[in-house]
Amino acid sequence: GWKEKGISQPLILGSVMHEAQEVFYKENFDYNKCMDRALEVVTDLEPTLTNKAMSGLHIWHQYIGKYERDKVDVLAVEKPIEIKLLNGFIATGRLDRLLRDKETGEIFVSDLKTTGWSLEATLRNYTYHPQPRLYYQGFVESFKDSNPEWIENCYGWRTDGVLTKERVSRGVKTGEFYGSAE
Repeated sequence: GWKEKGISQPLILGSVMHEAQEVFYKENFDYNKCMDRALEVVTDLEPTLTNKAMSGLHIWHQYIGKYERDKVDVLAVEKPIEIKLLNGFIATGRLDRLLRDKETGEIFVSDLKTTGWSLEATLRNYTYHPQPRLYYQGFVESFKDSNPEWIENCYGWRTDGVLTKERVSRGVKTGEFYGSAE
């Protein structure tokens, strides 16, 4: 008898970011294709939410996407994983990205978190959240047989955090967005 009440704005924004980033990494770091995919995903959204999604993606690209273009090799994007829990249950998830640092050869699981309230608190809270550890475990289980060298060279996870806030002028929201990423 449970009825869905609707999809939350954070879930919508996160979905847009993930869809577009998948294209960015799979299409050789192509920002234009990334933004085109985002536009396809946001076509039915209200204008303010569309602006927030597109602004968040642009902020992410300015701080993280451009950097990674030159610094990492992409090993996997949006990779489905299974995590075998001690109680016999199997949890499923999806690795946002599996990347290799071109300079050091280190491999890391990269995860994206978006926020509209505090980038610092979001990243700090995520550090102690079980999701990164579960995803790391899923990474190990998914690649231990096919790519054992990835497991040997993996040094954990990295989280990209994107903050997107709406500008307010004299107490009125403007529909324009700003932010940062780390």
